[in-house]
Amino acid sequence: MGGGGVGGGGGGGDDRRREREIQEREARRERERFERERRRLENERKMRERAEEARRRQERERDDADKRRAEEQARAQREAEERQEREREAREAEIRRQDAARREAEAAEQRKAEAARKLEAERAASDELPPEEVGRMTEADPYAIPGKEAGIRTDAKSTVDYKKRETEALEKAAFVSGDESFVKSESDGSVVRDAQGNPVLTRQGVERQAAFQQEELERLVSGRQGGEGDPEEGKRDLARQIIEEKLEKGVLPGTLGAIQKLNLENQLKNLEKGGIPTFRVGPGGEFTTSGVLQPGEEGTGIAPNITSDLETMMDEPERDEQPTILQAQEDAEDVTVGTLGIAPTPRGRRGTRSKRAGAGGTLLEGGGVLYD
Repeated sequence: MGGGGVGGGGGGGDDRRREREIQEREARRERERFERERRRLENERKMRERAEEARRRQERERDDADKRRAEEQARAQREAEERQEREREAREAEIRRQDAARREAEAAEQRKAEAARKLEAERAASDELPPEEVGRMTEADPYAIPGKEAGIRTDAKSTVDYKKRETEALEKAAFVSGDESFVKSESDGSVVRDAQGNPVLTRQGVERQAAFQQEELERLVSGRQGGEGDPEEGKRDLARQIIEEKLEKGVLPGTLGAIQKLNLENQLKNLEKGGIPTFRVGPGGEFTTSGVLQPGEEGTGIAPNITSDLETMMDEPERDEQPTILQAQEDAEDVTVGTLGIAPTPRGRRGTRSKRAGAGGTLLEGGGVLYD
């Protein structure tokens, strides 16, 4: 009876051990299920987070794209408005320029009309003067002998107040025609001057200056002759006087002097044969000879008896070299000669020729200036 109890007790211990093992296995499986569930939930959470991050990123990208489109549209709108503003300002500027040009053209027409009326009045007034009063030289004339009540200098070689009257004549011609005689600065409208302080002339100014100098020569010769005599012979007398005075003063030393003397003597011979003298005018109005054209040879410029450096330079491409006797100047550096004192002179200085100034017509008729 005792043995059976022991055996039964031993069997009860095995049951408890098996039960404990079963419980442990159940607990282990439960923990595994819990861990799997935890990992599943963690994975789901991470997936949700990734999905949310992707959604937010897409929203940010859409927002950025919308912002860029809005900025581009705003910039395009601003550029279009600025372009329209520039076009509007350009149209307004063009309208203002056209208005200014129209007003300037109207003002020029008014100036021309006023000048024409004034010229017509001056001509009408001159027509009313007695014939003996027209062209009469008095003490106020620039060629009259200072200090005498009457009389004209027969040996005059220069004019009085030449530069002032030349400037006034060129300005008057510019006013009448509307074309400037002097080159003007674009910045302030002042007259441009060269290194020596002399005003720079336009092409029209050069032509007017030559015409003015031709009329000065005609009036000087008329004054020397007392209003009578052949003007061409008077010009030769003036040239002969100037050349003879140069010979009396003496020529340059050496070879240059010999050539100068030969030139001057040849010019006197050509004057005796009826050659046409040419002159230059100094800044003080003094005349000096610049050469003598061969007998029968005639200048083709607007001023047949005037030599103009500016005129020669402007017409340099149109030169046709012809031999003529040139006057050697008093300074060594001014002596210009060729073989045996013969130097080329420009011919055909003008493609077109205005009416000859002086006895042949007025300077206004010939493209120049008329005296008051």
